[in-house]
Amino acid sequence: MDTFFSTLQDFVLGLPDPVQFIGVAAVGAIPFVESYGASTIGIAAGVPIPLAVLAAVVGNIASVLLVVYGISSVRNLAAGRGGTSDDTVDAAGSGRRGRVAENVRRVGVPGASLLGPLLLPSQVTSAAMVGIGANRNVVFVWTSIAVTVWGLAIGLAAAGLFTATGVI
Repeated sequence: MDTFFSTLQDFVLGLPDPVQFIGVAAVGAIPFVESYGASTIGIAAGVPIPLAVLAAVVGNIASVLLVVYGISSVRNLAAGRGGTSDDTVDAAGSGRRGRVAENVRRVGVPGASLLGPLLLPSQVTSAAMVGIGANRNVVFVWTSIAVTVWGLAIGLAAAGLFTATGVI
């Protein structure tokens, strides 16, 4: 895994300085790296802290946008609803879908969005919520908030750690 993150950092470092933030945004769109990993990689690569965090968050949110609205469109087409979005979480059902629905009902879309990154990438969490029938707009807004909070918190923590240890 260390090689993976080194490769991503080398990718960002290999770009001309004026466009390194685009590399950080691209890295932020990768599931499991997300805004918090990309902001750390960008800061370690020498991208200014505010720009690294912003680029990482924007990249992660862009990928979540594609996933949420893409899954919603597929779900609605499969259900014969054309382009409309459902506002409720489907009945529990069985297996994983039932557990996801139960957890979303227990903590709500805000809780699932904010806590989801502890277990799964935001793209997976948001796709699962939309897949069980949560409103795509609500999922997108709360996942965007979560991506921003996580990216900012971990990015600032990494900046503090890097500063304290002399890395930056």
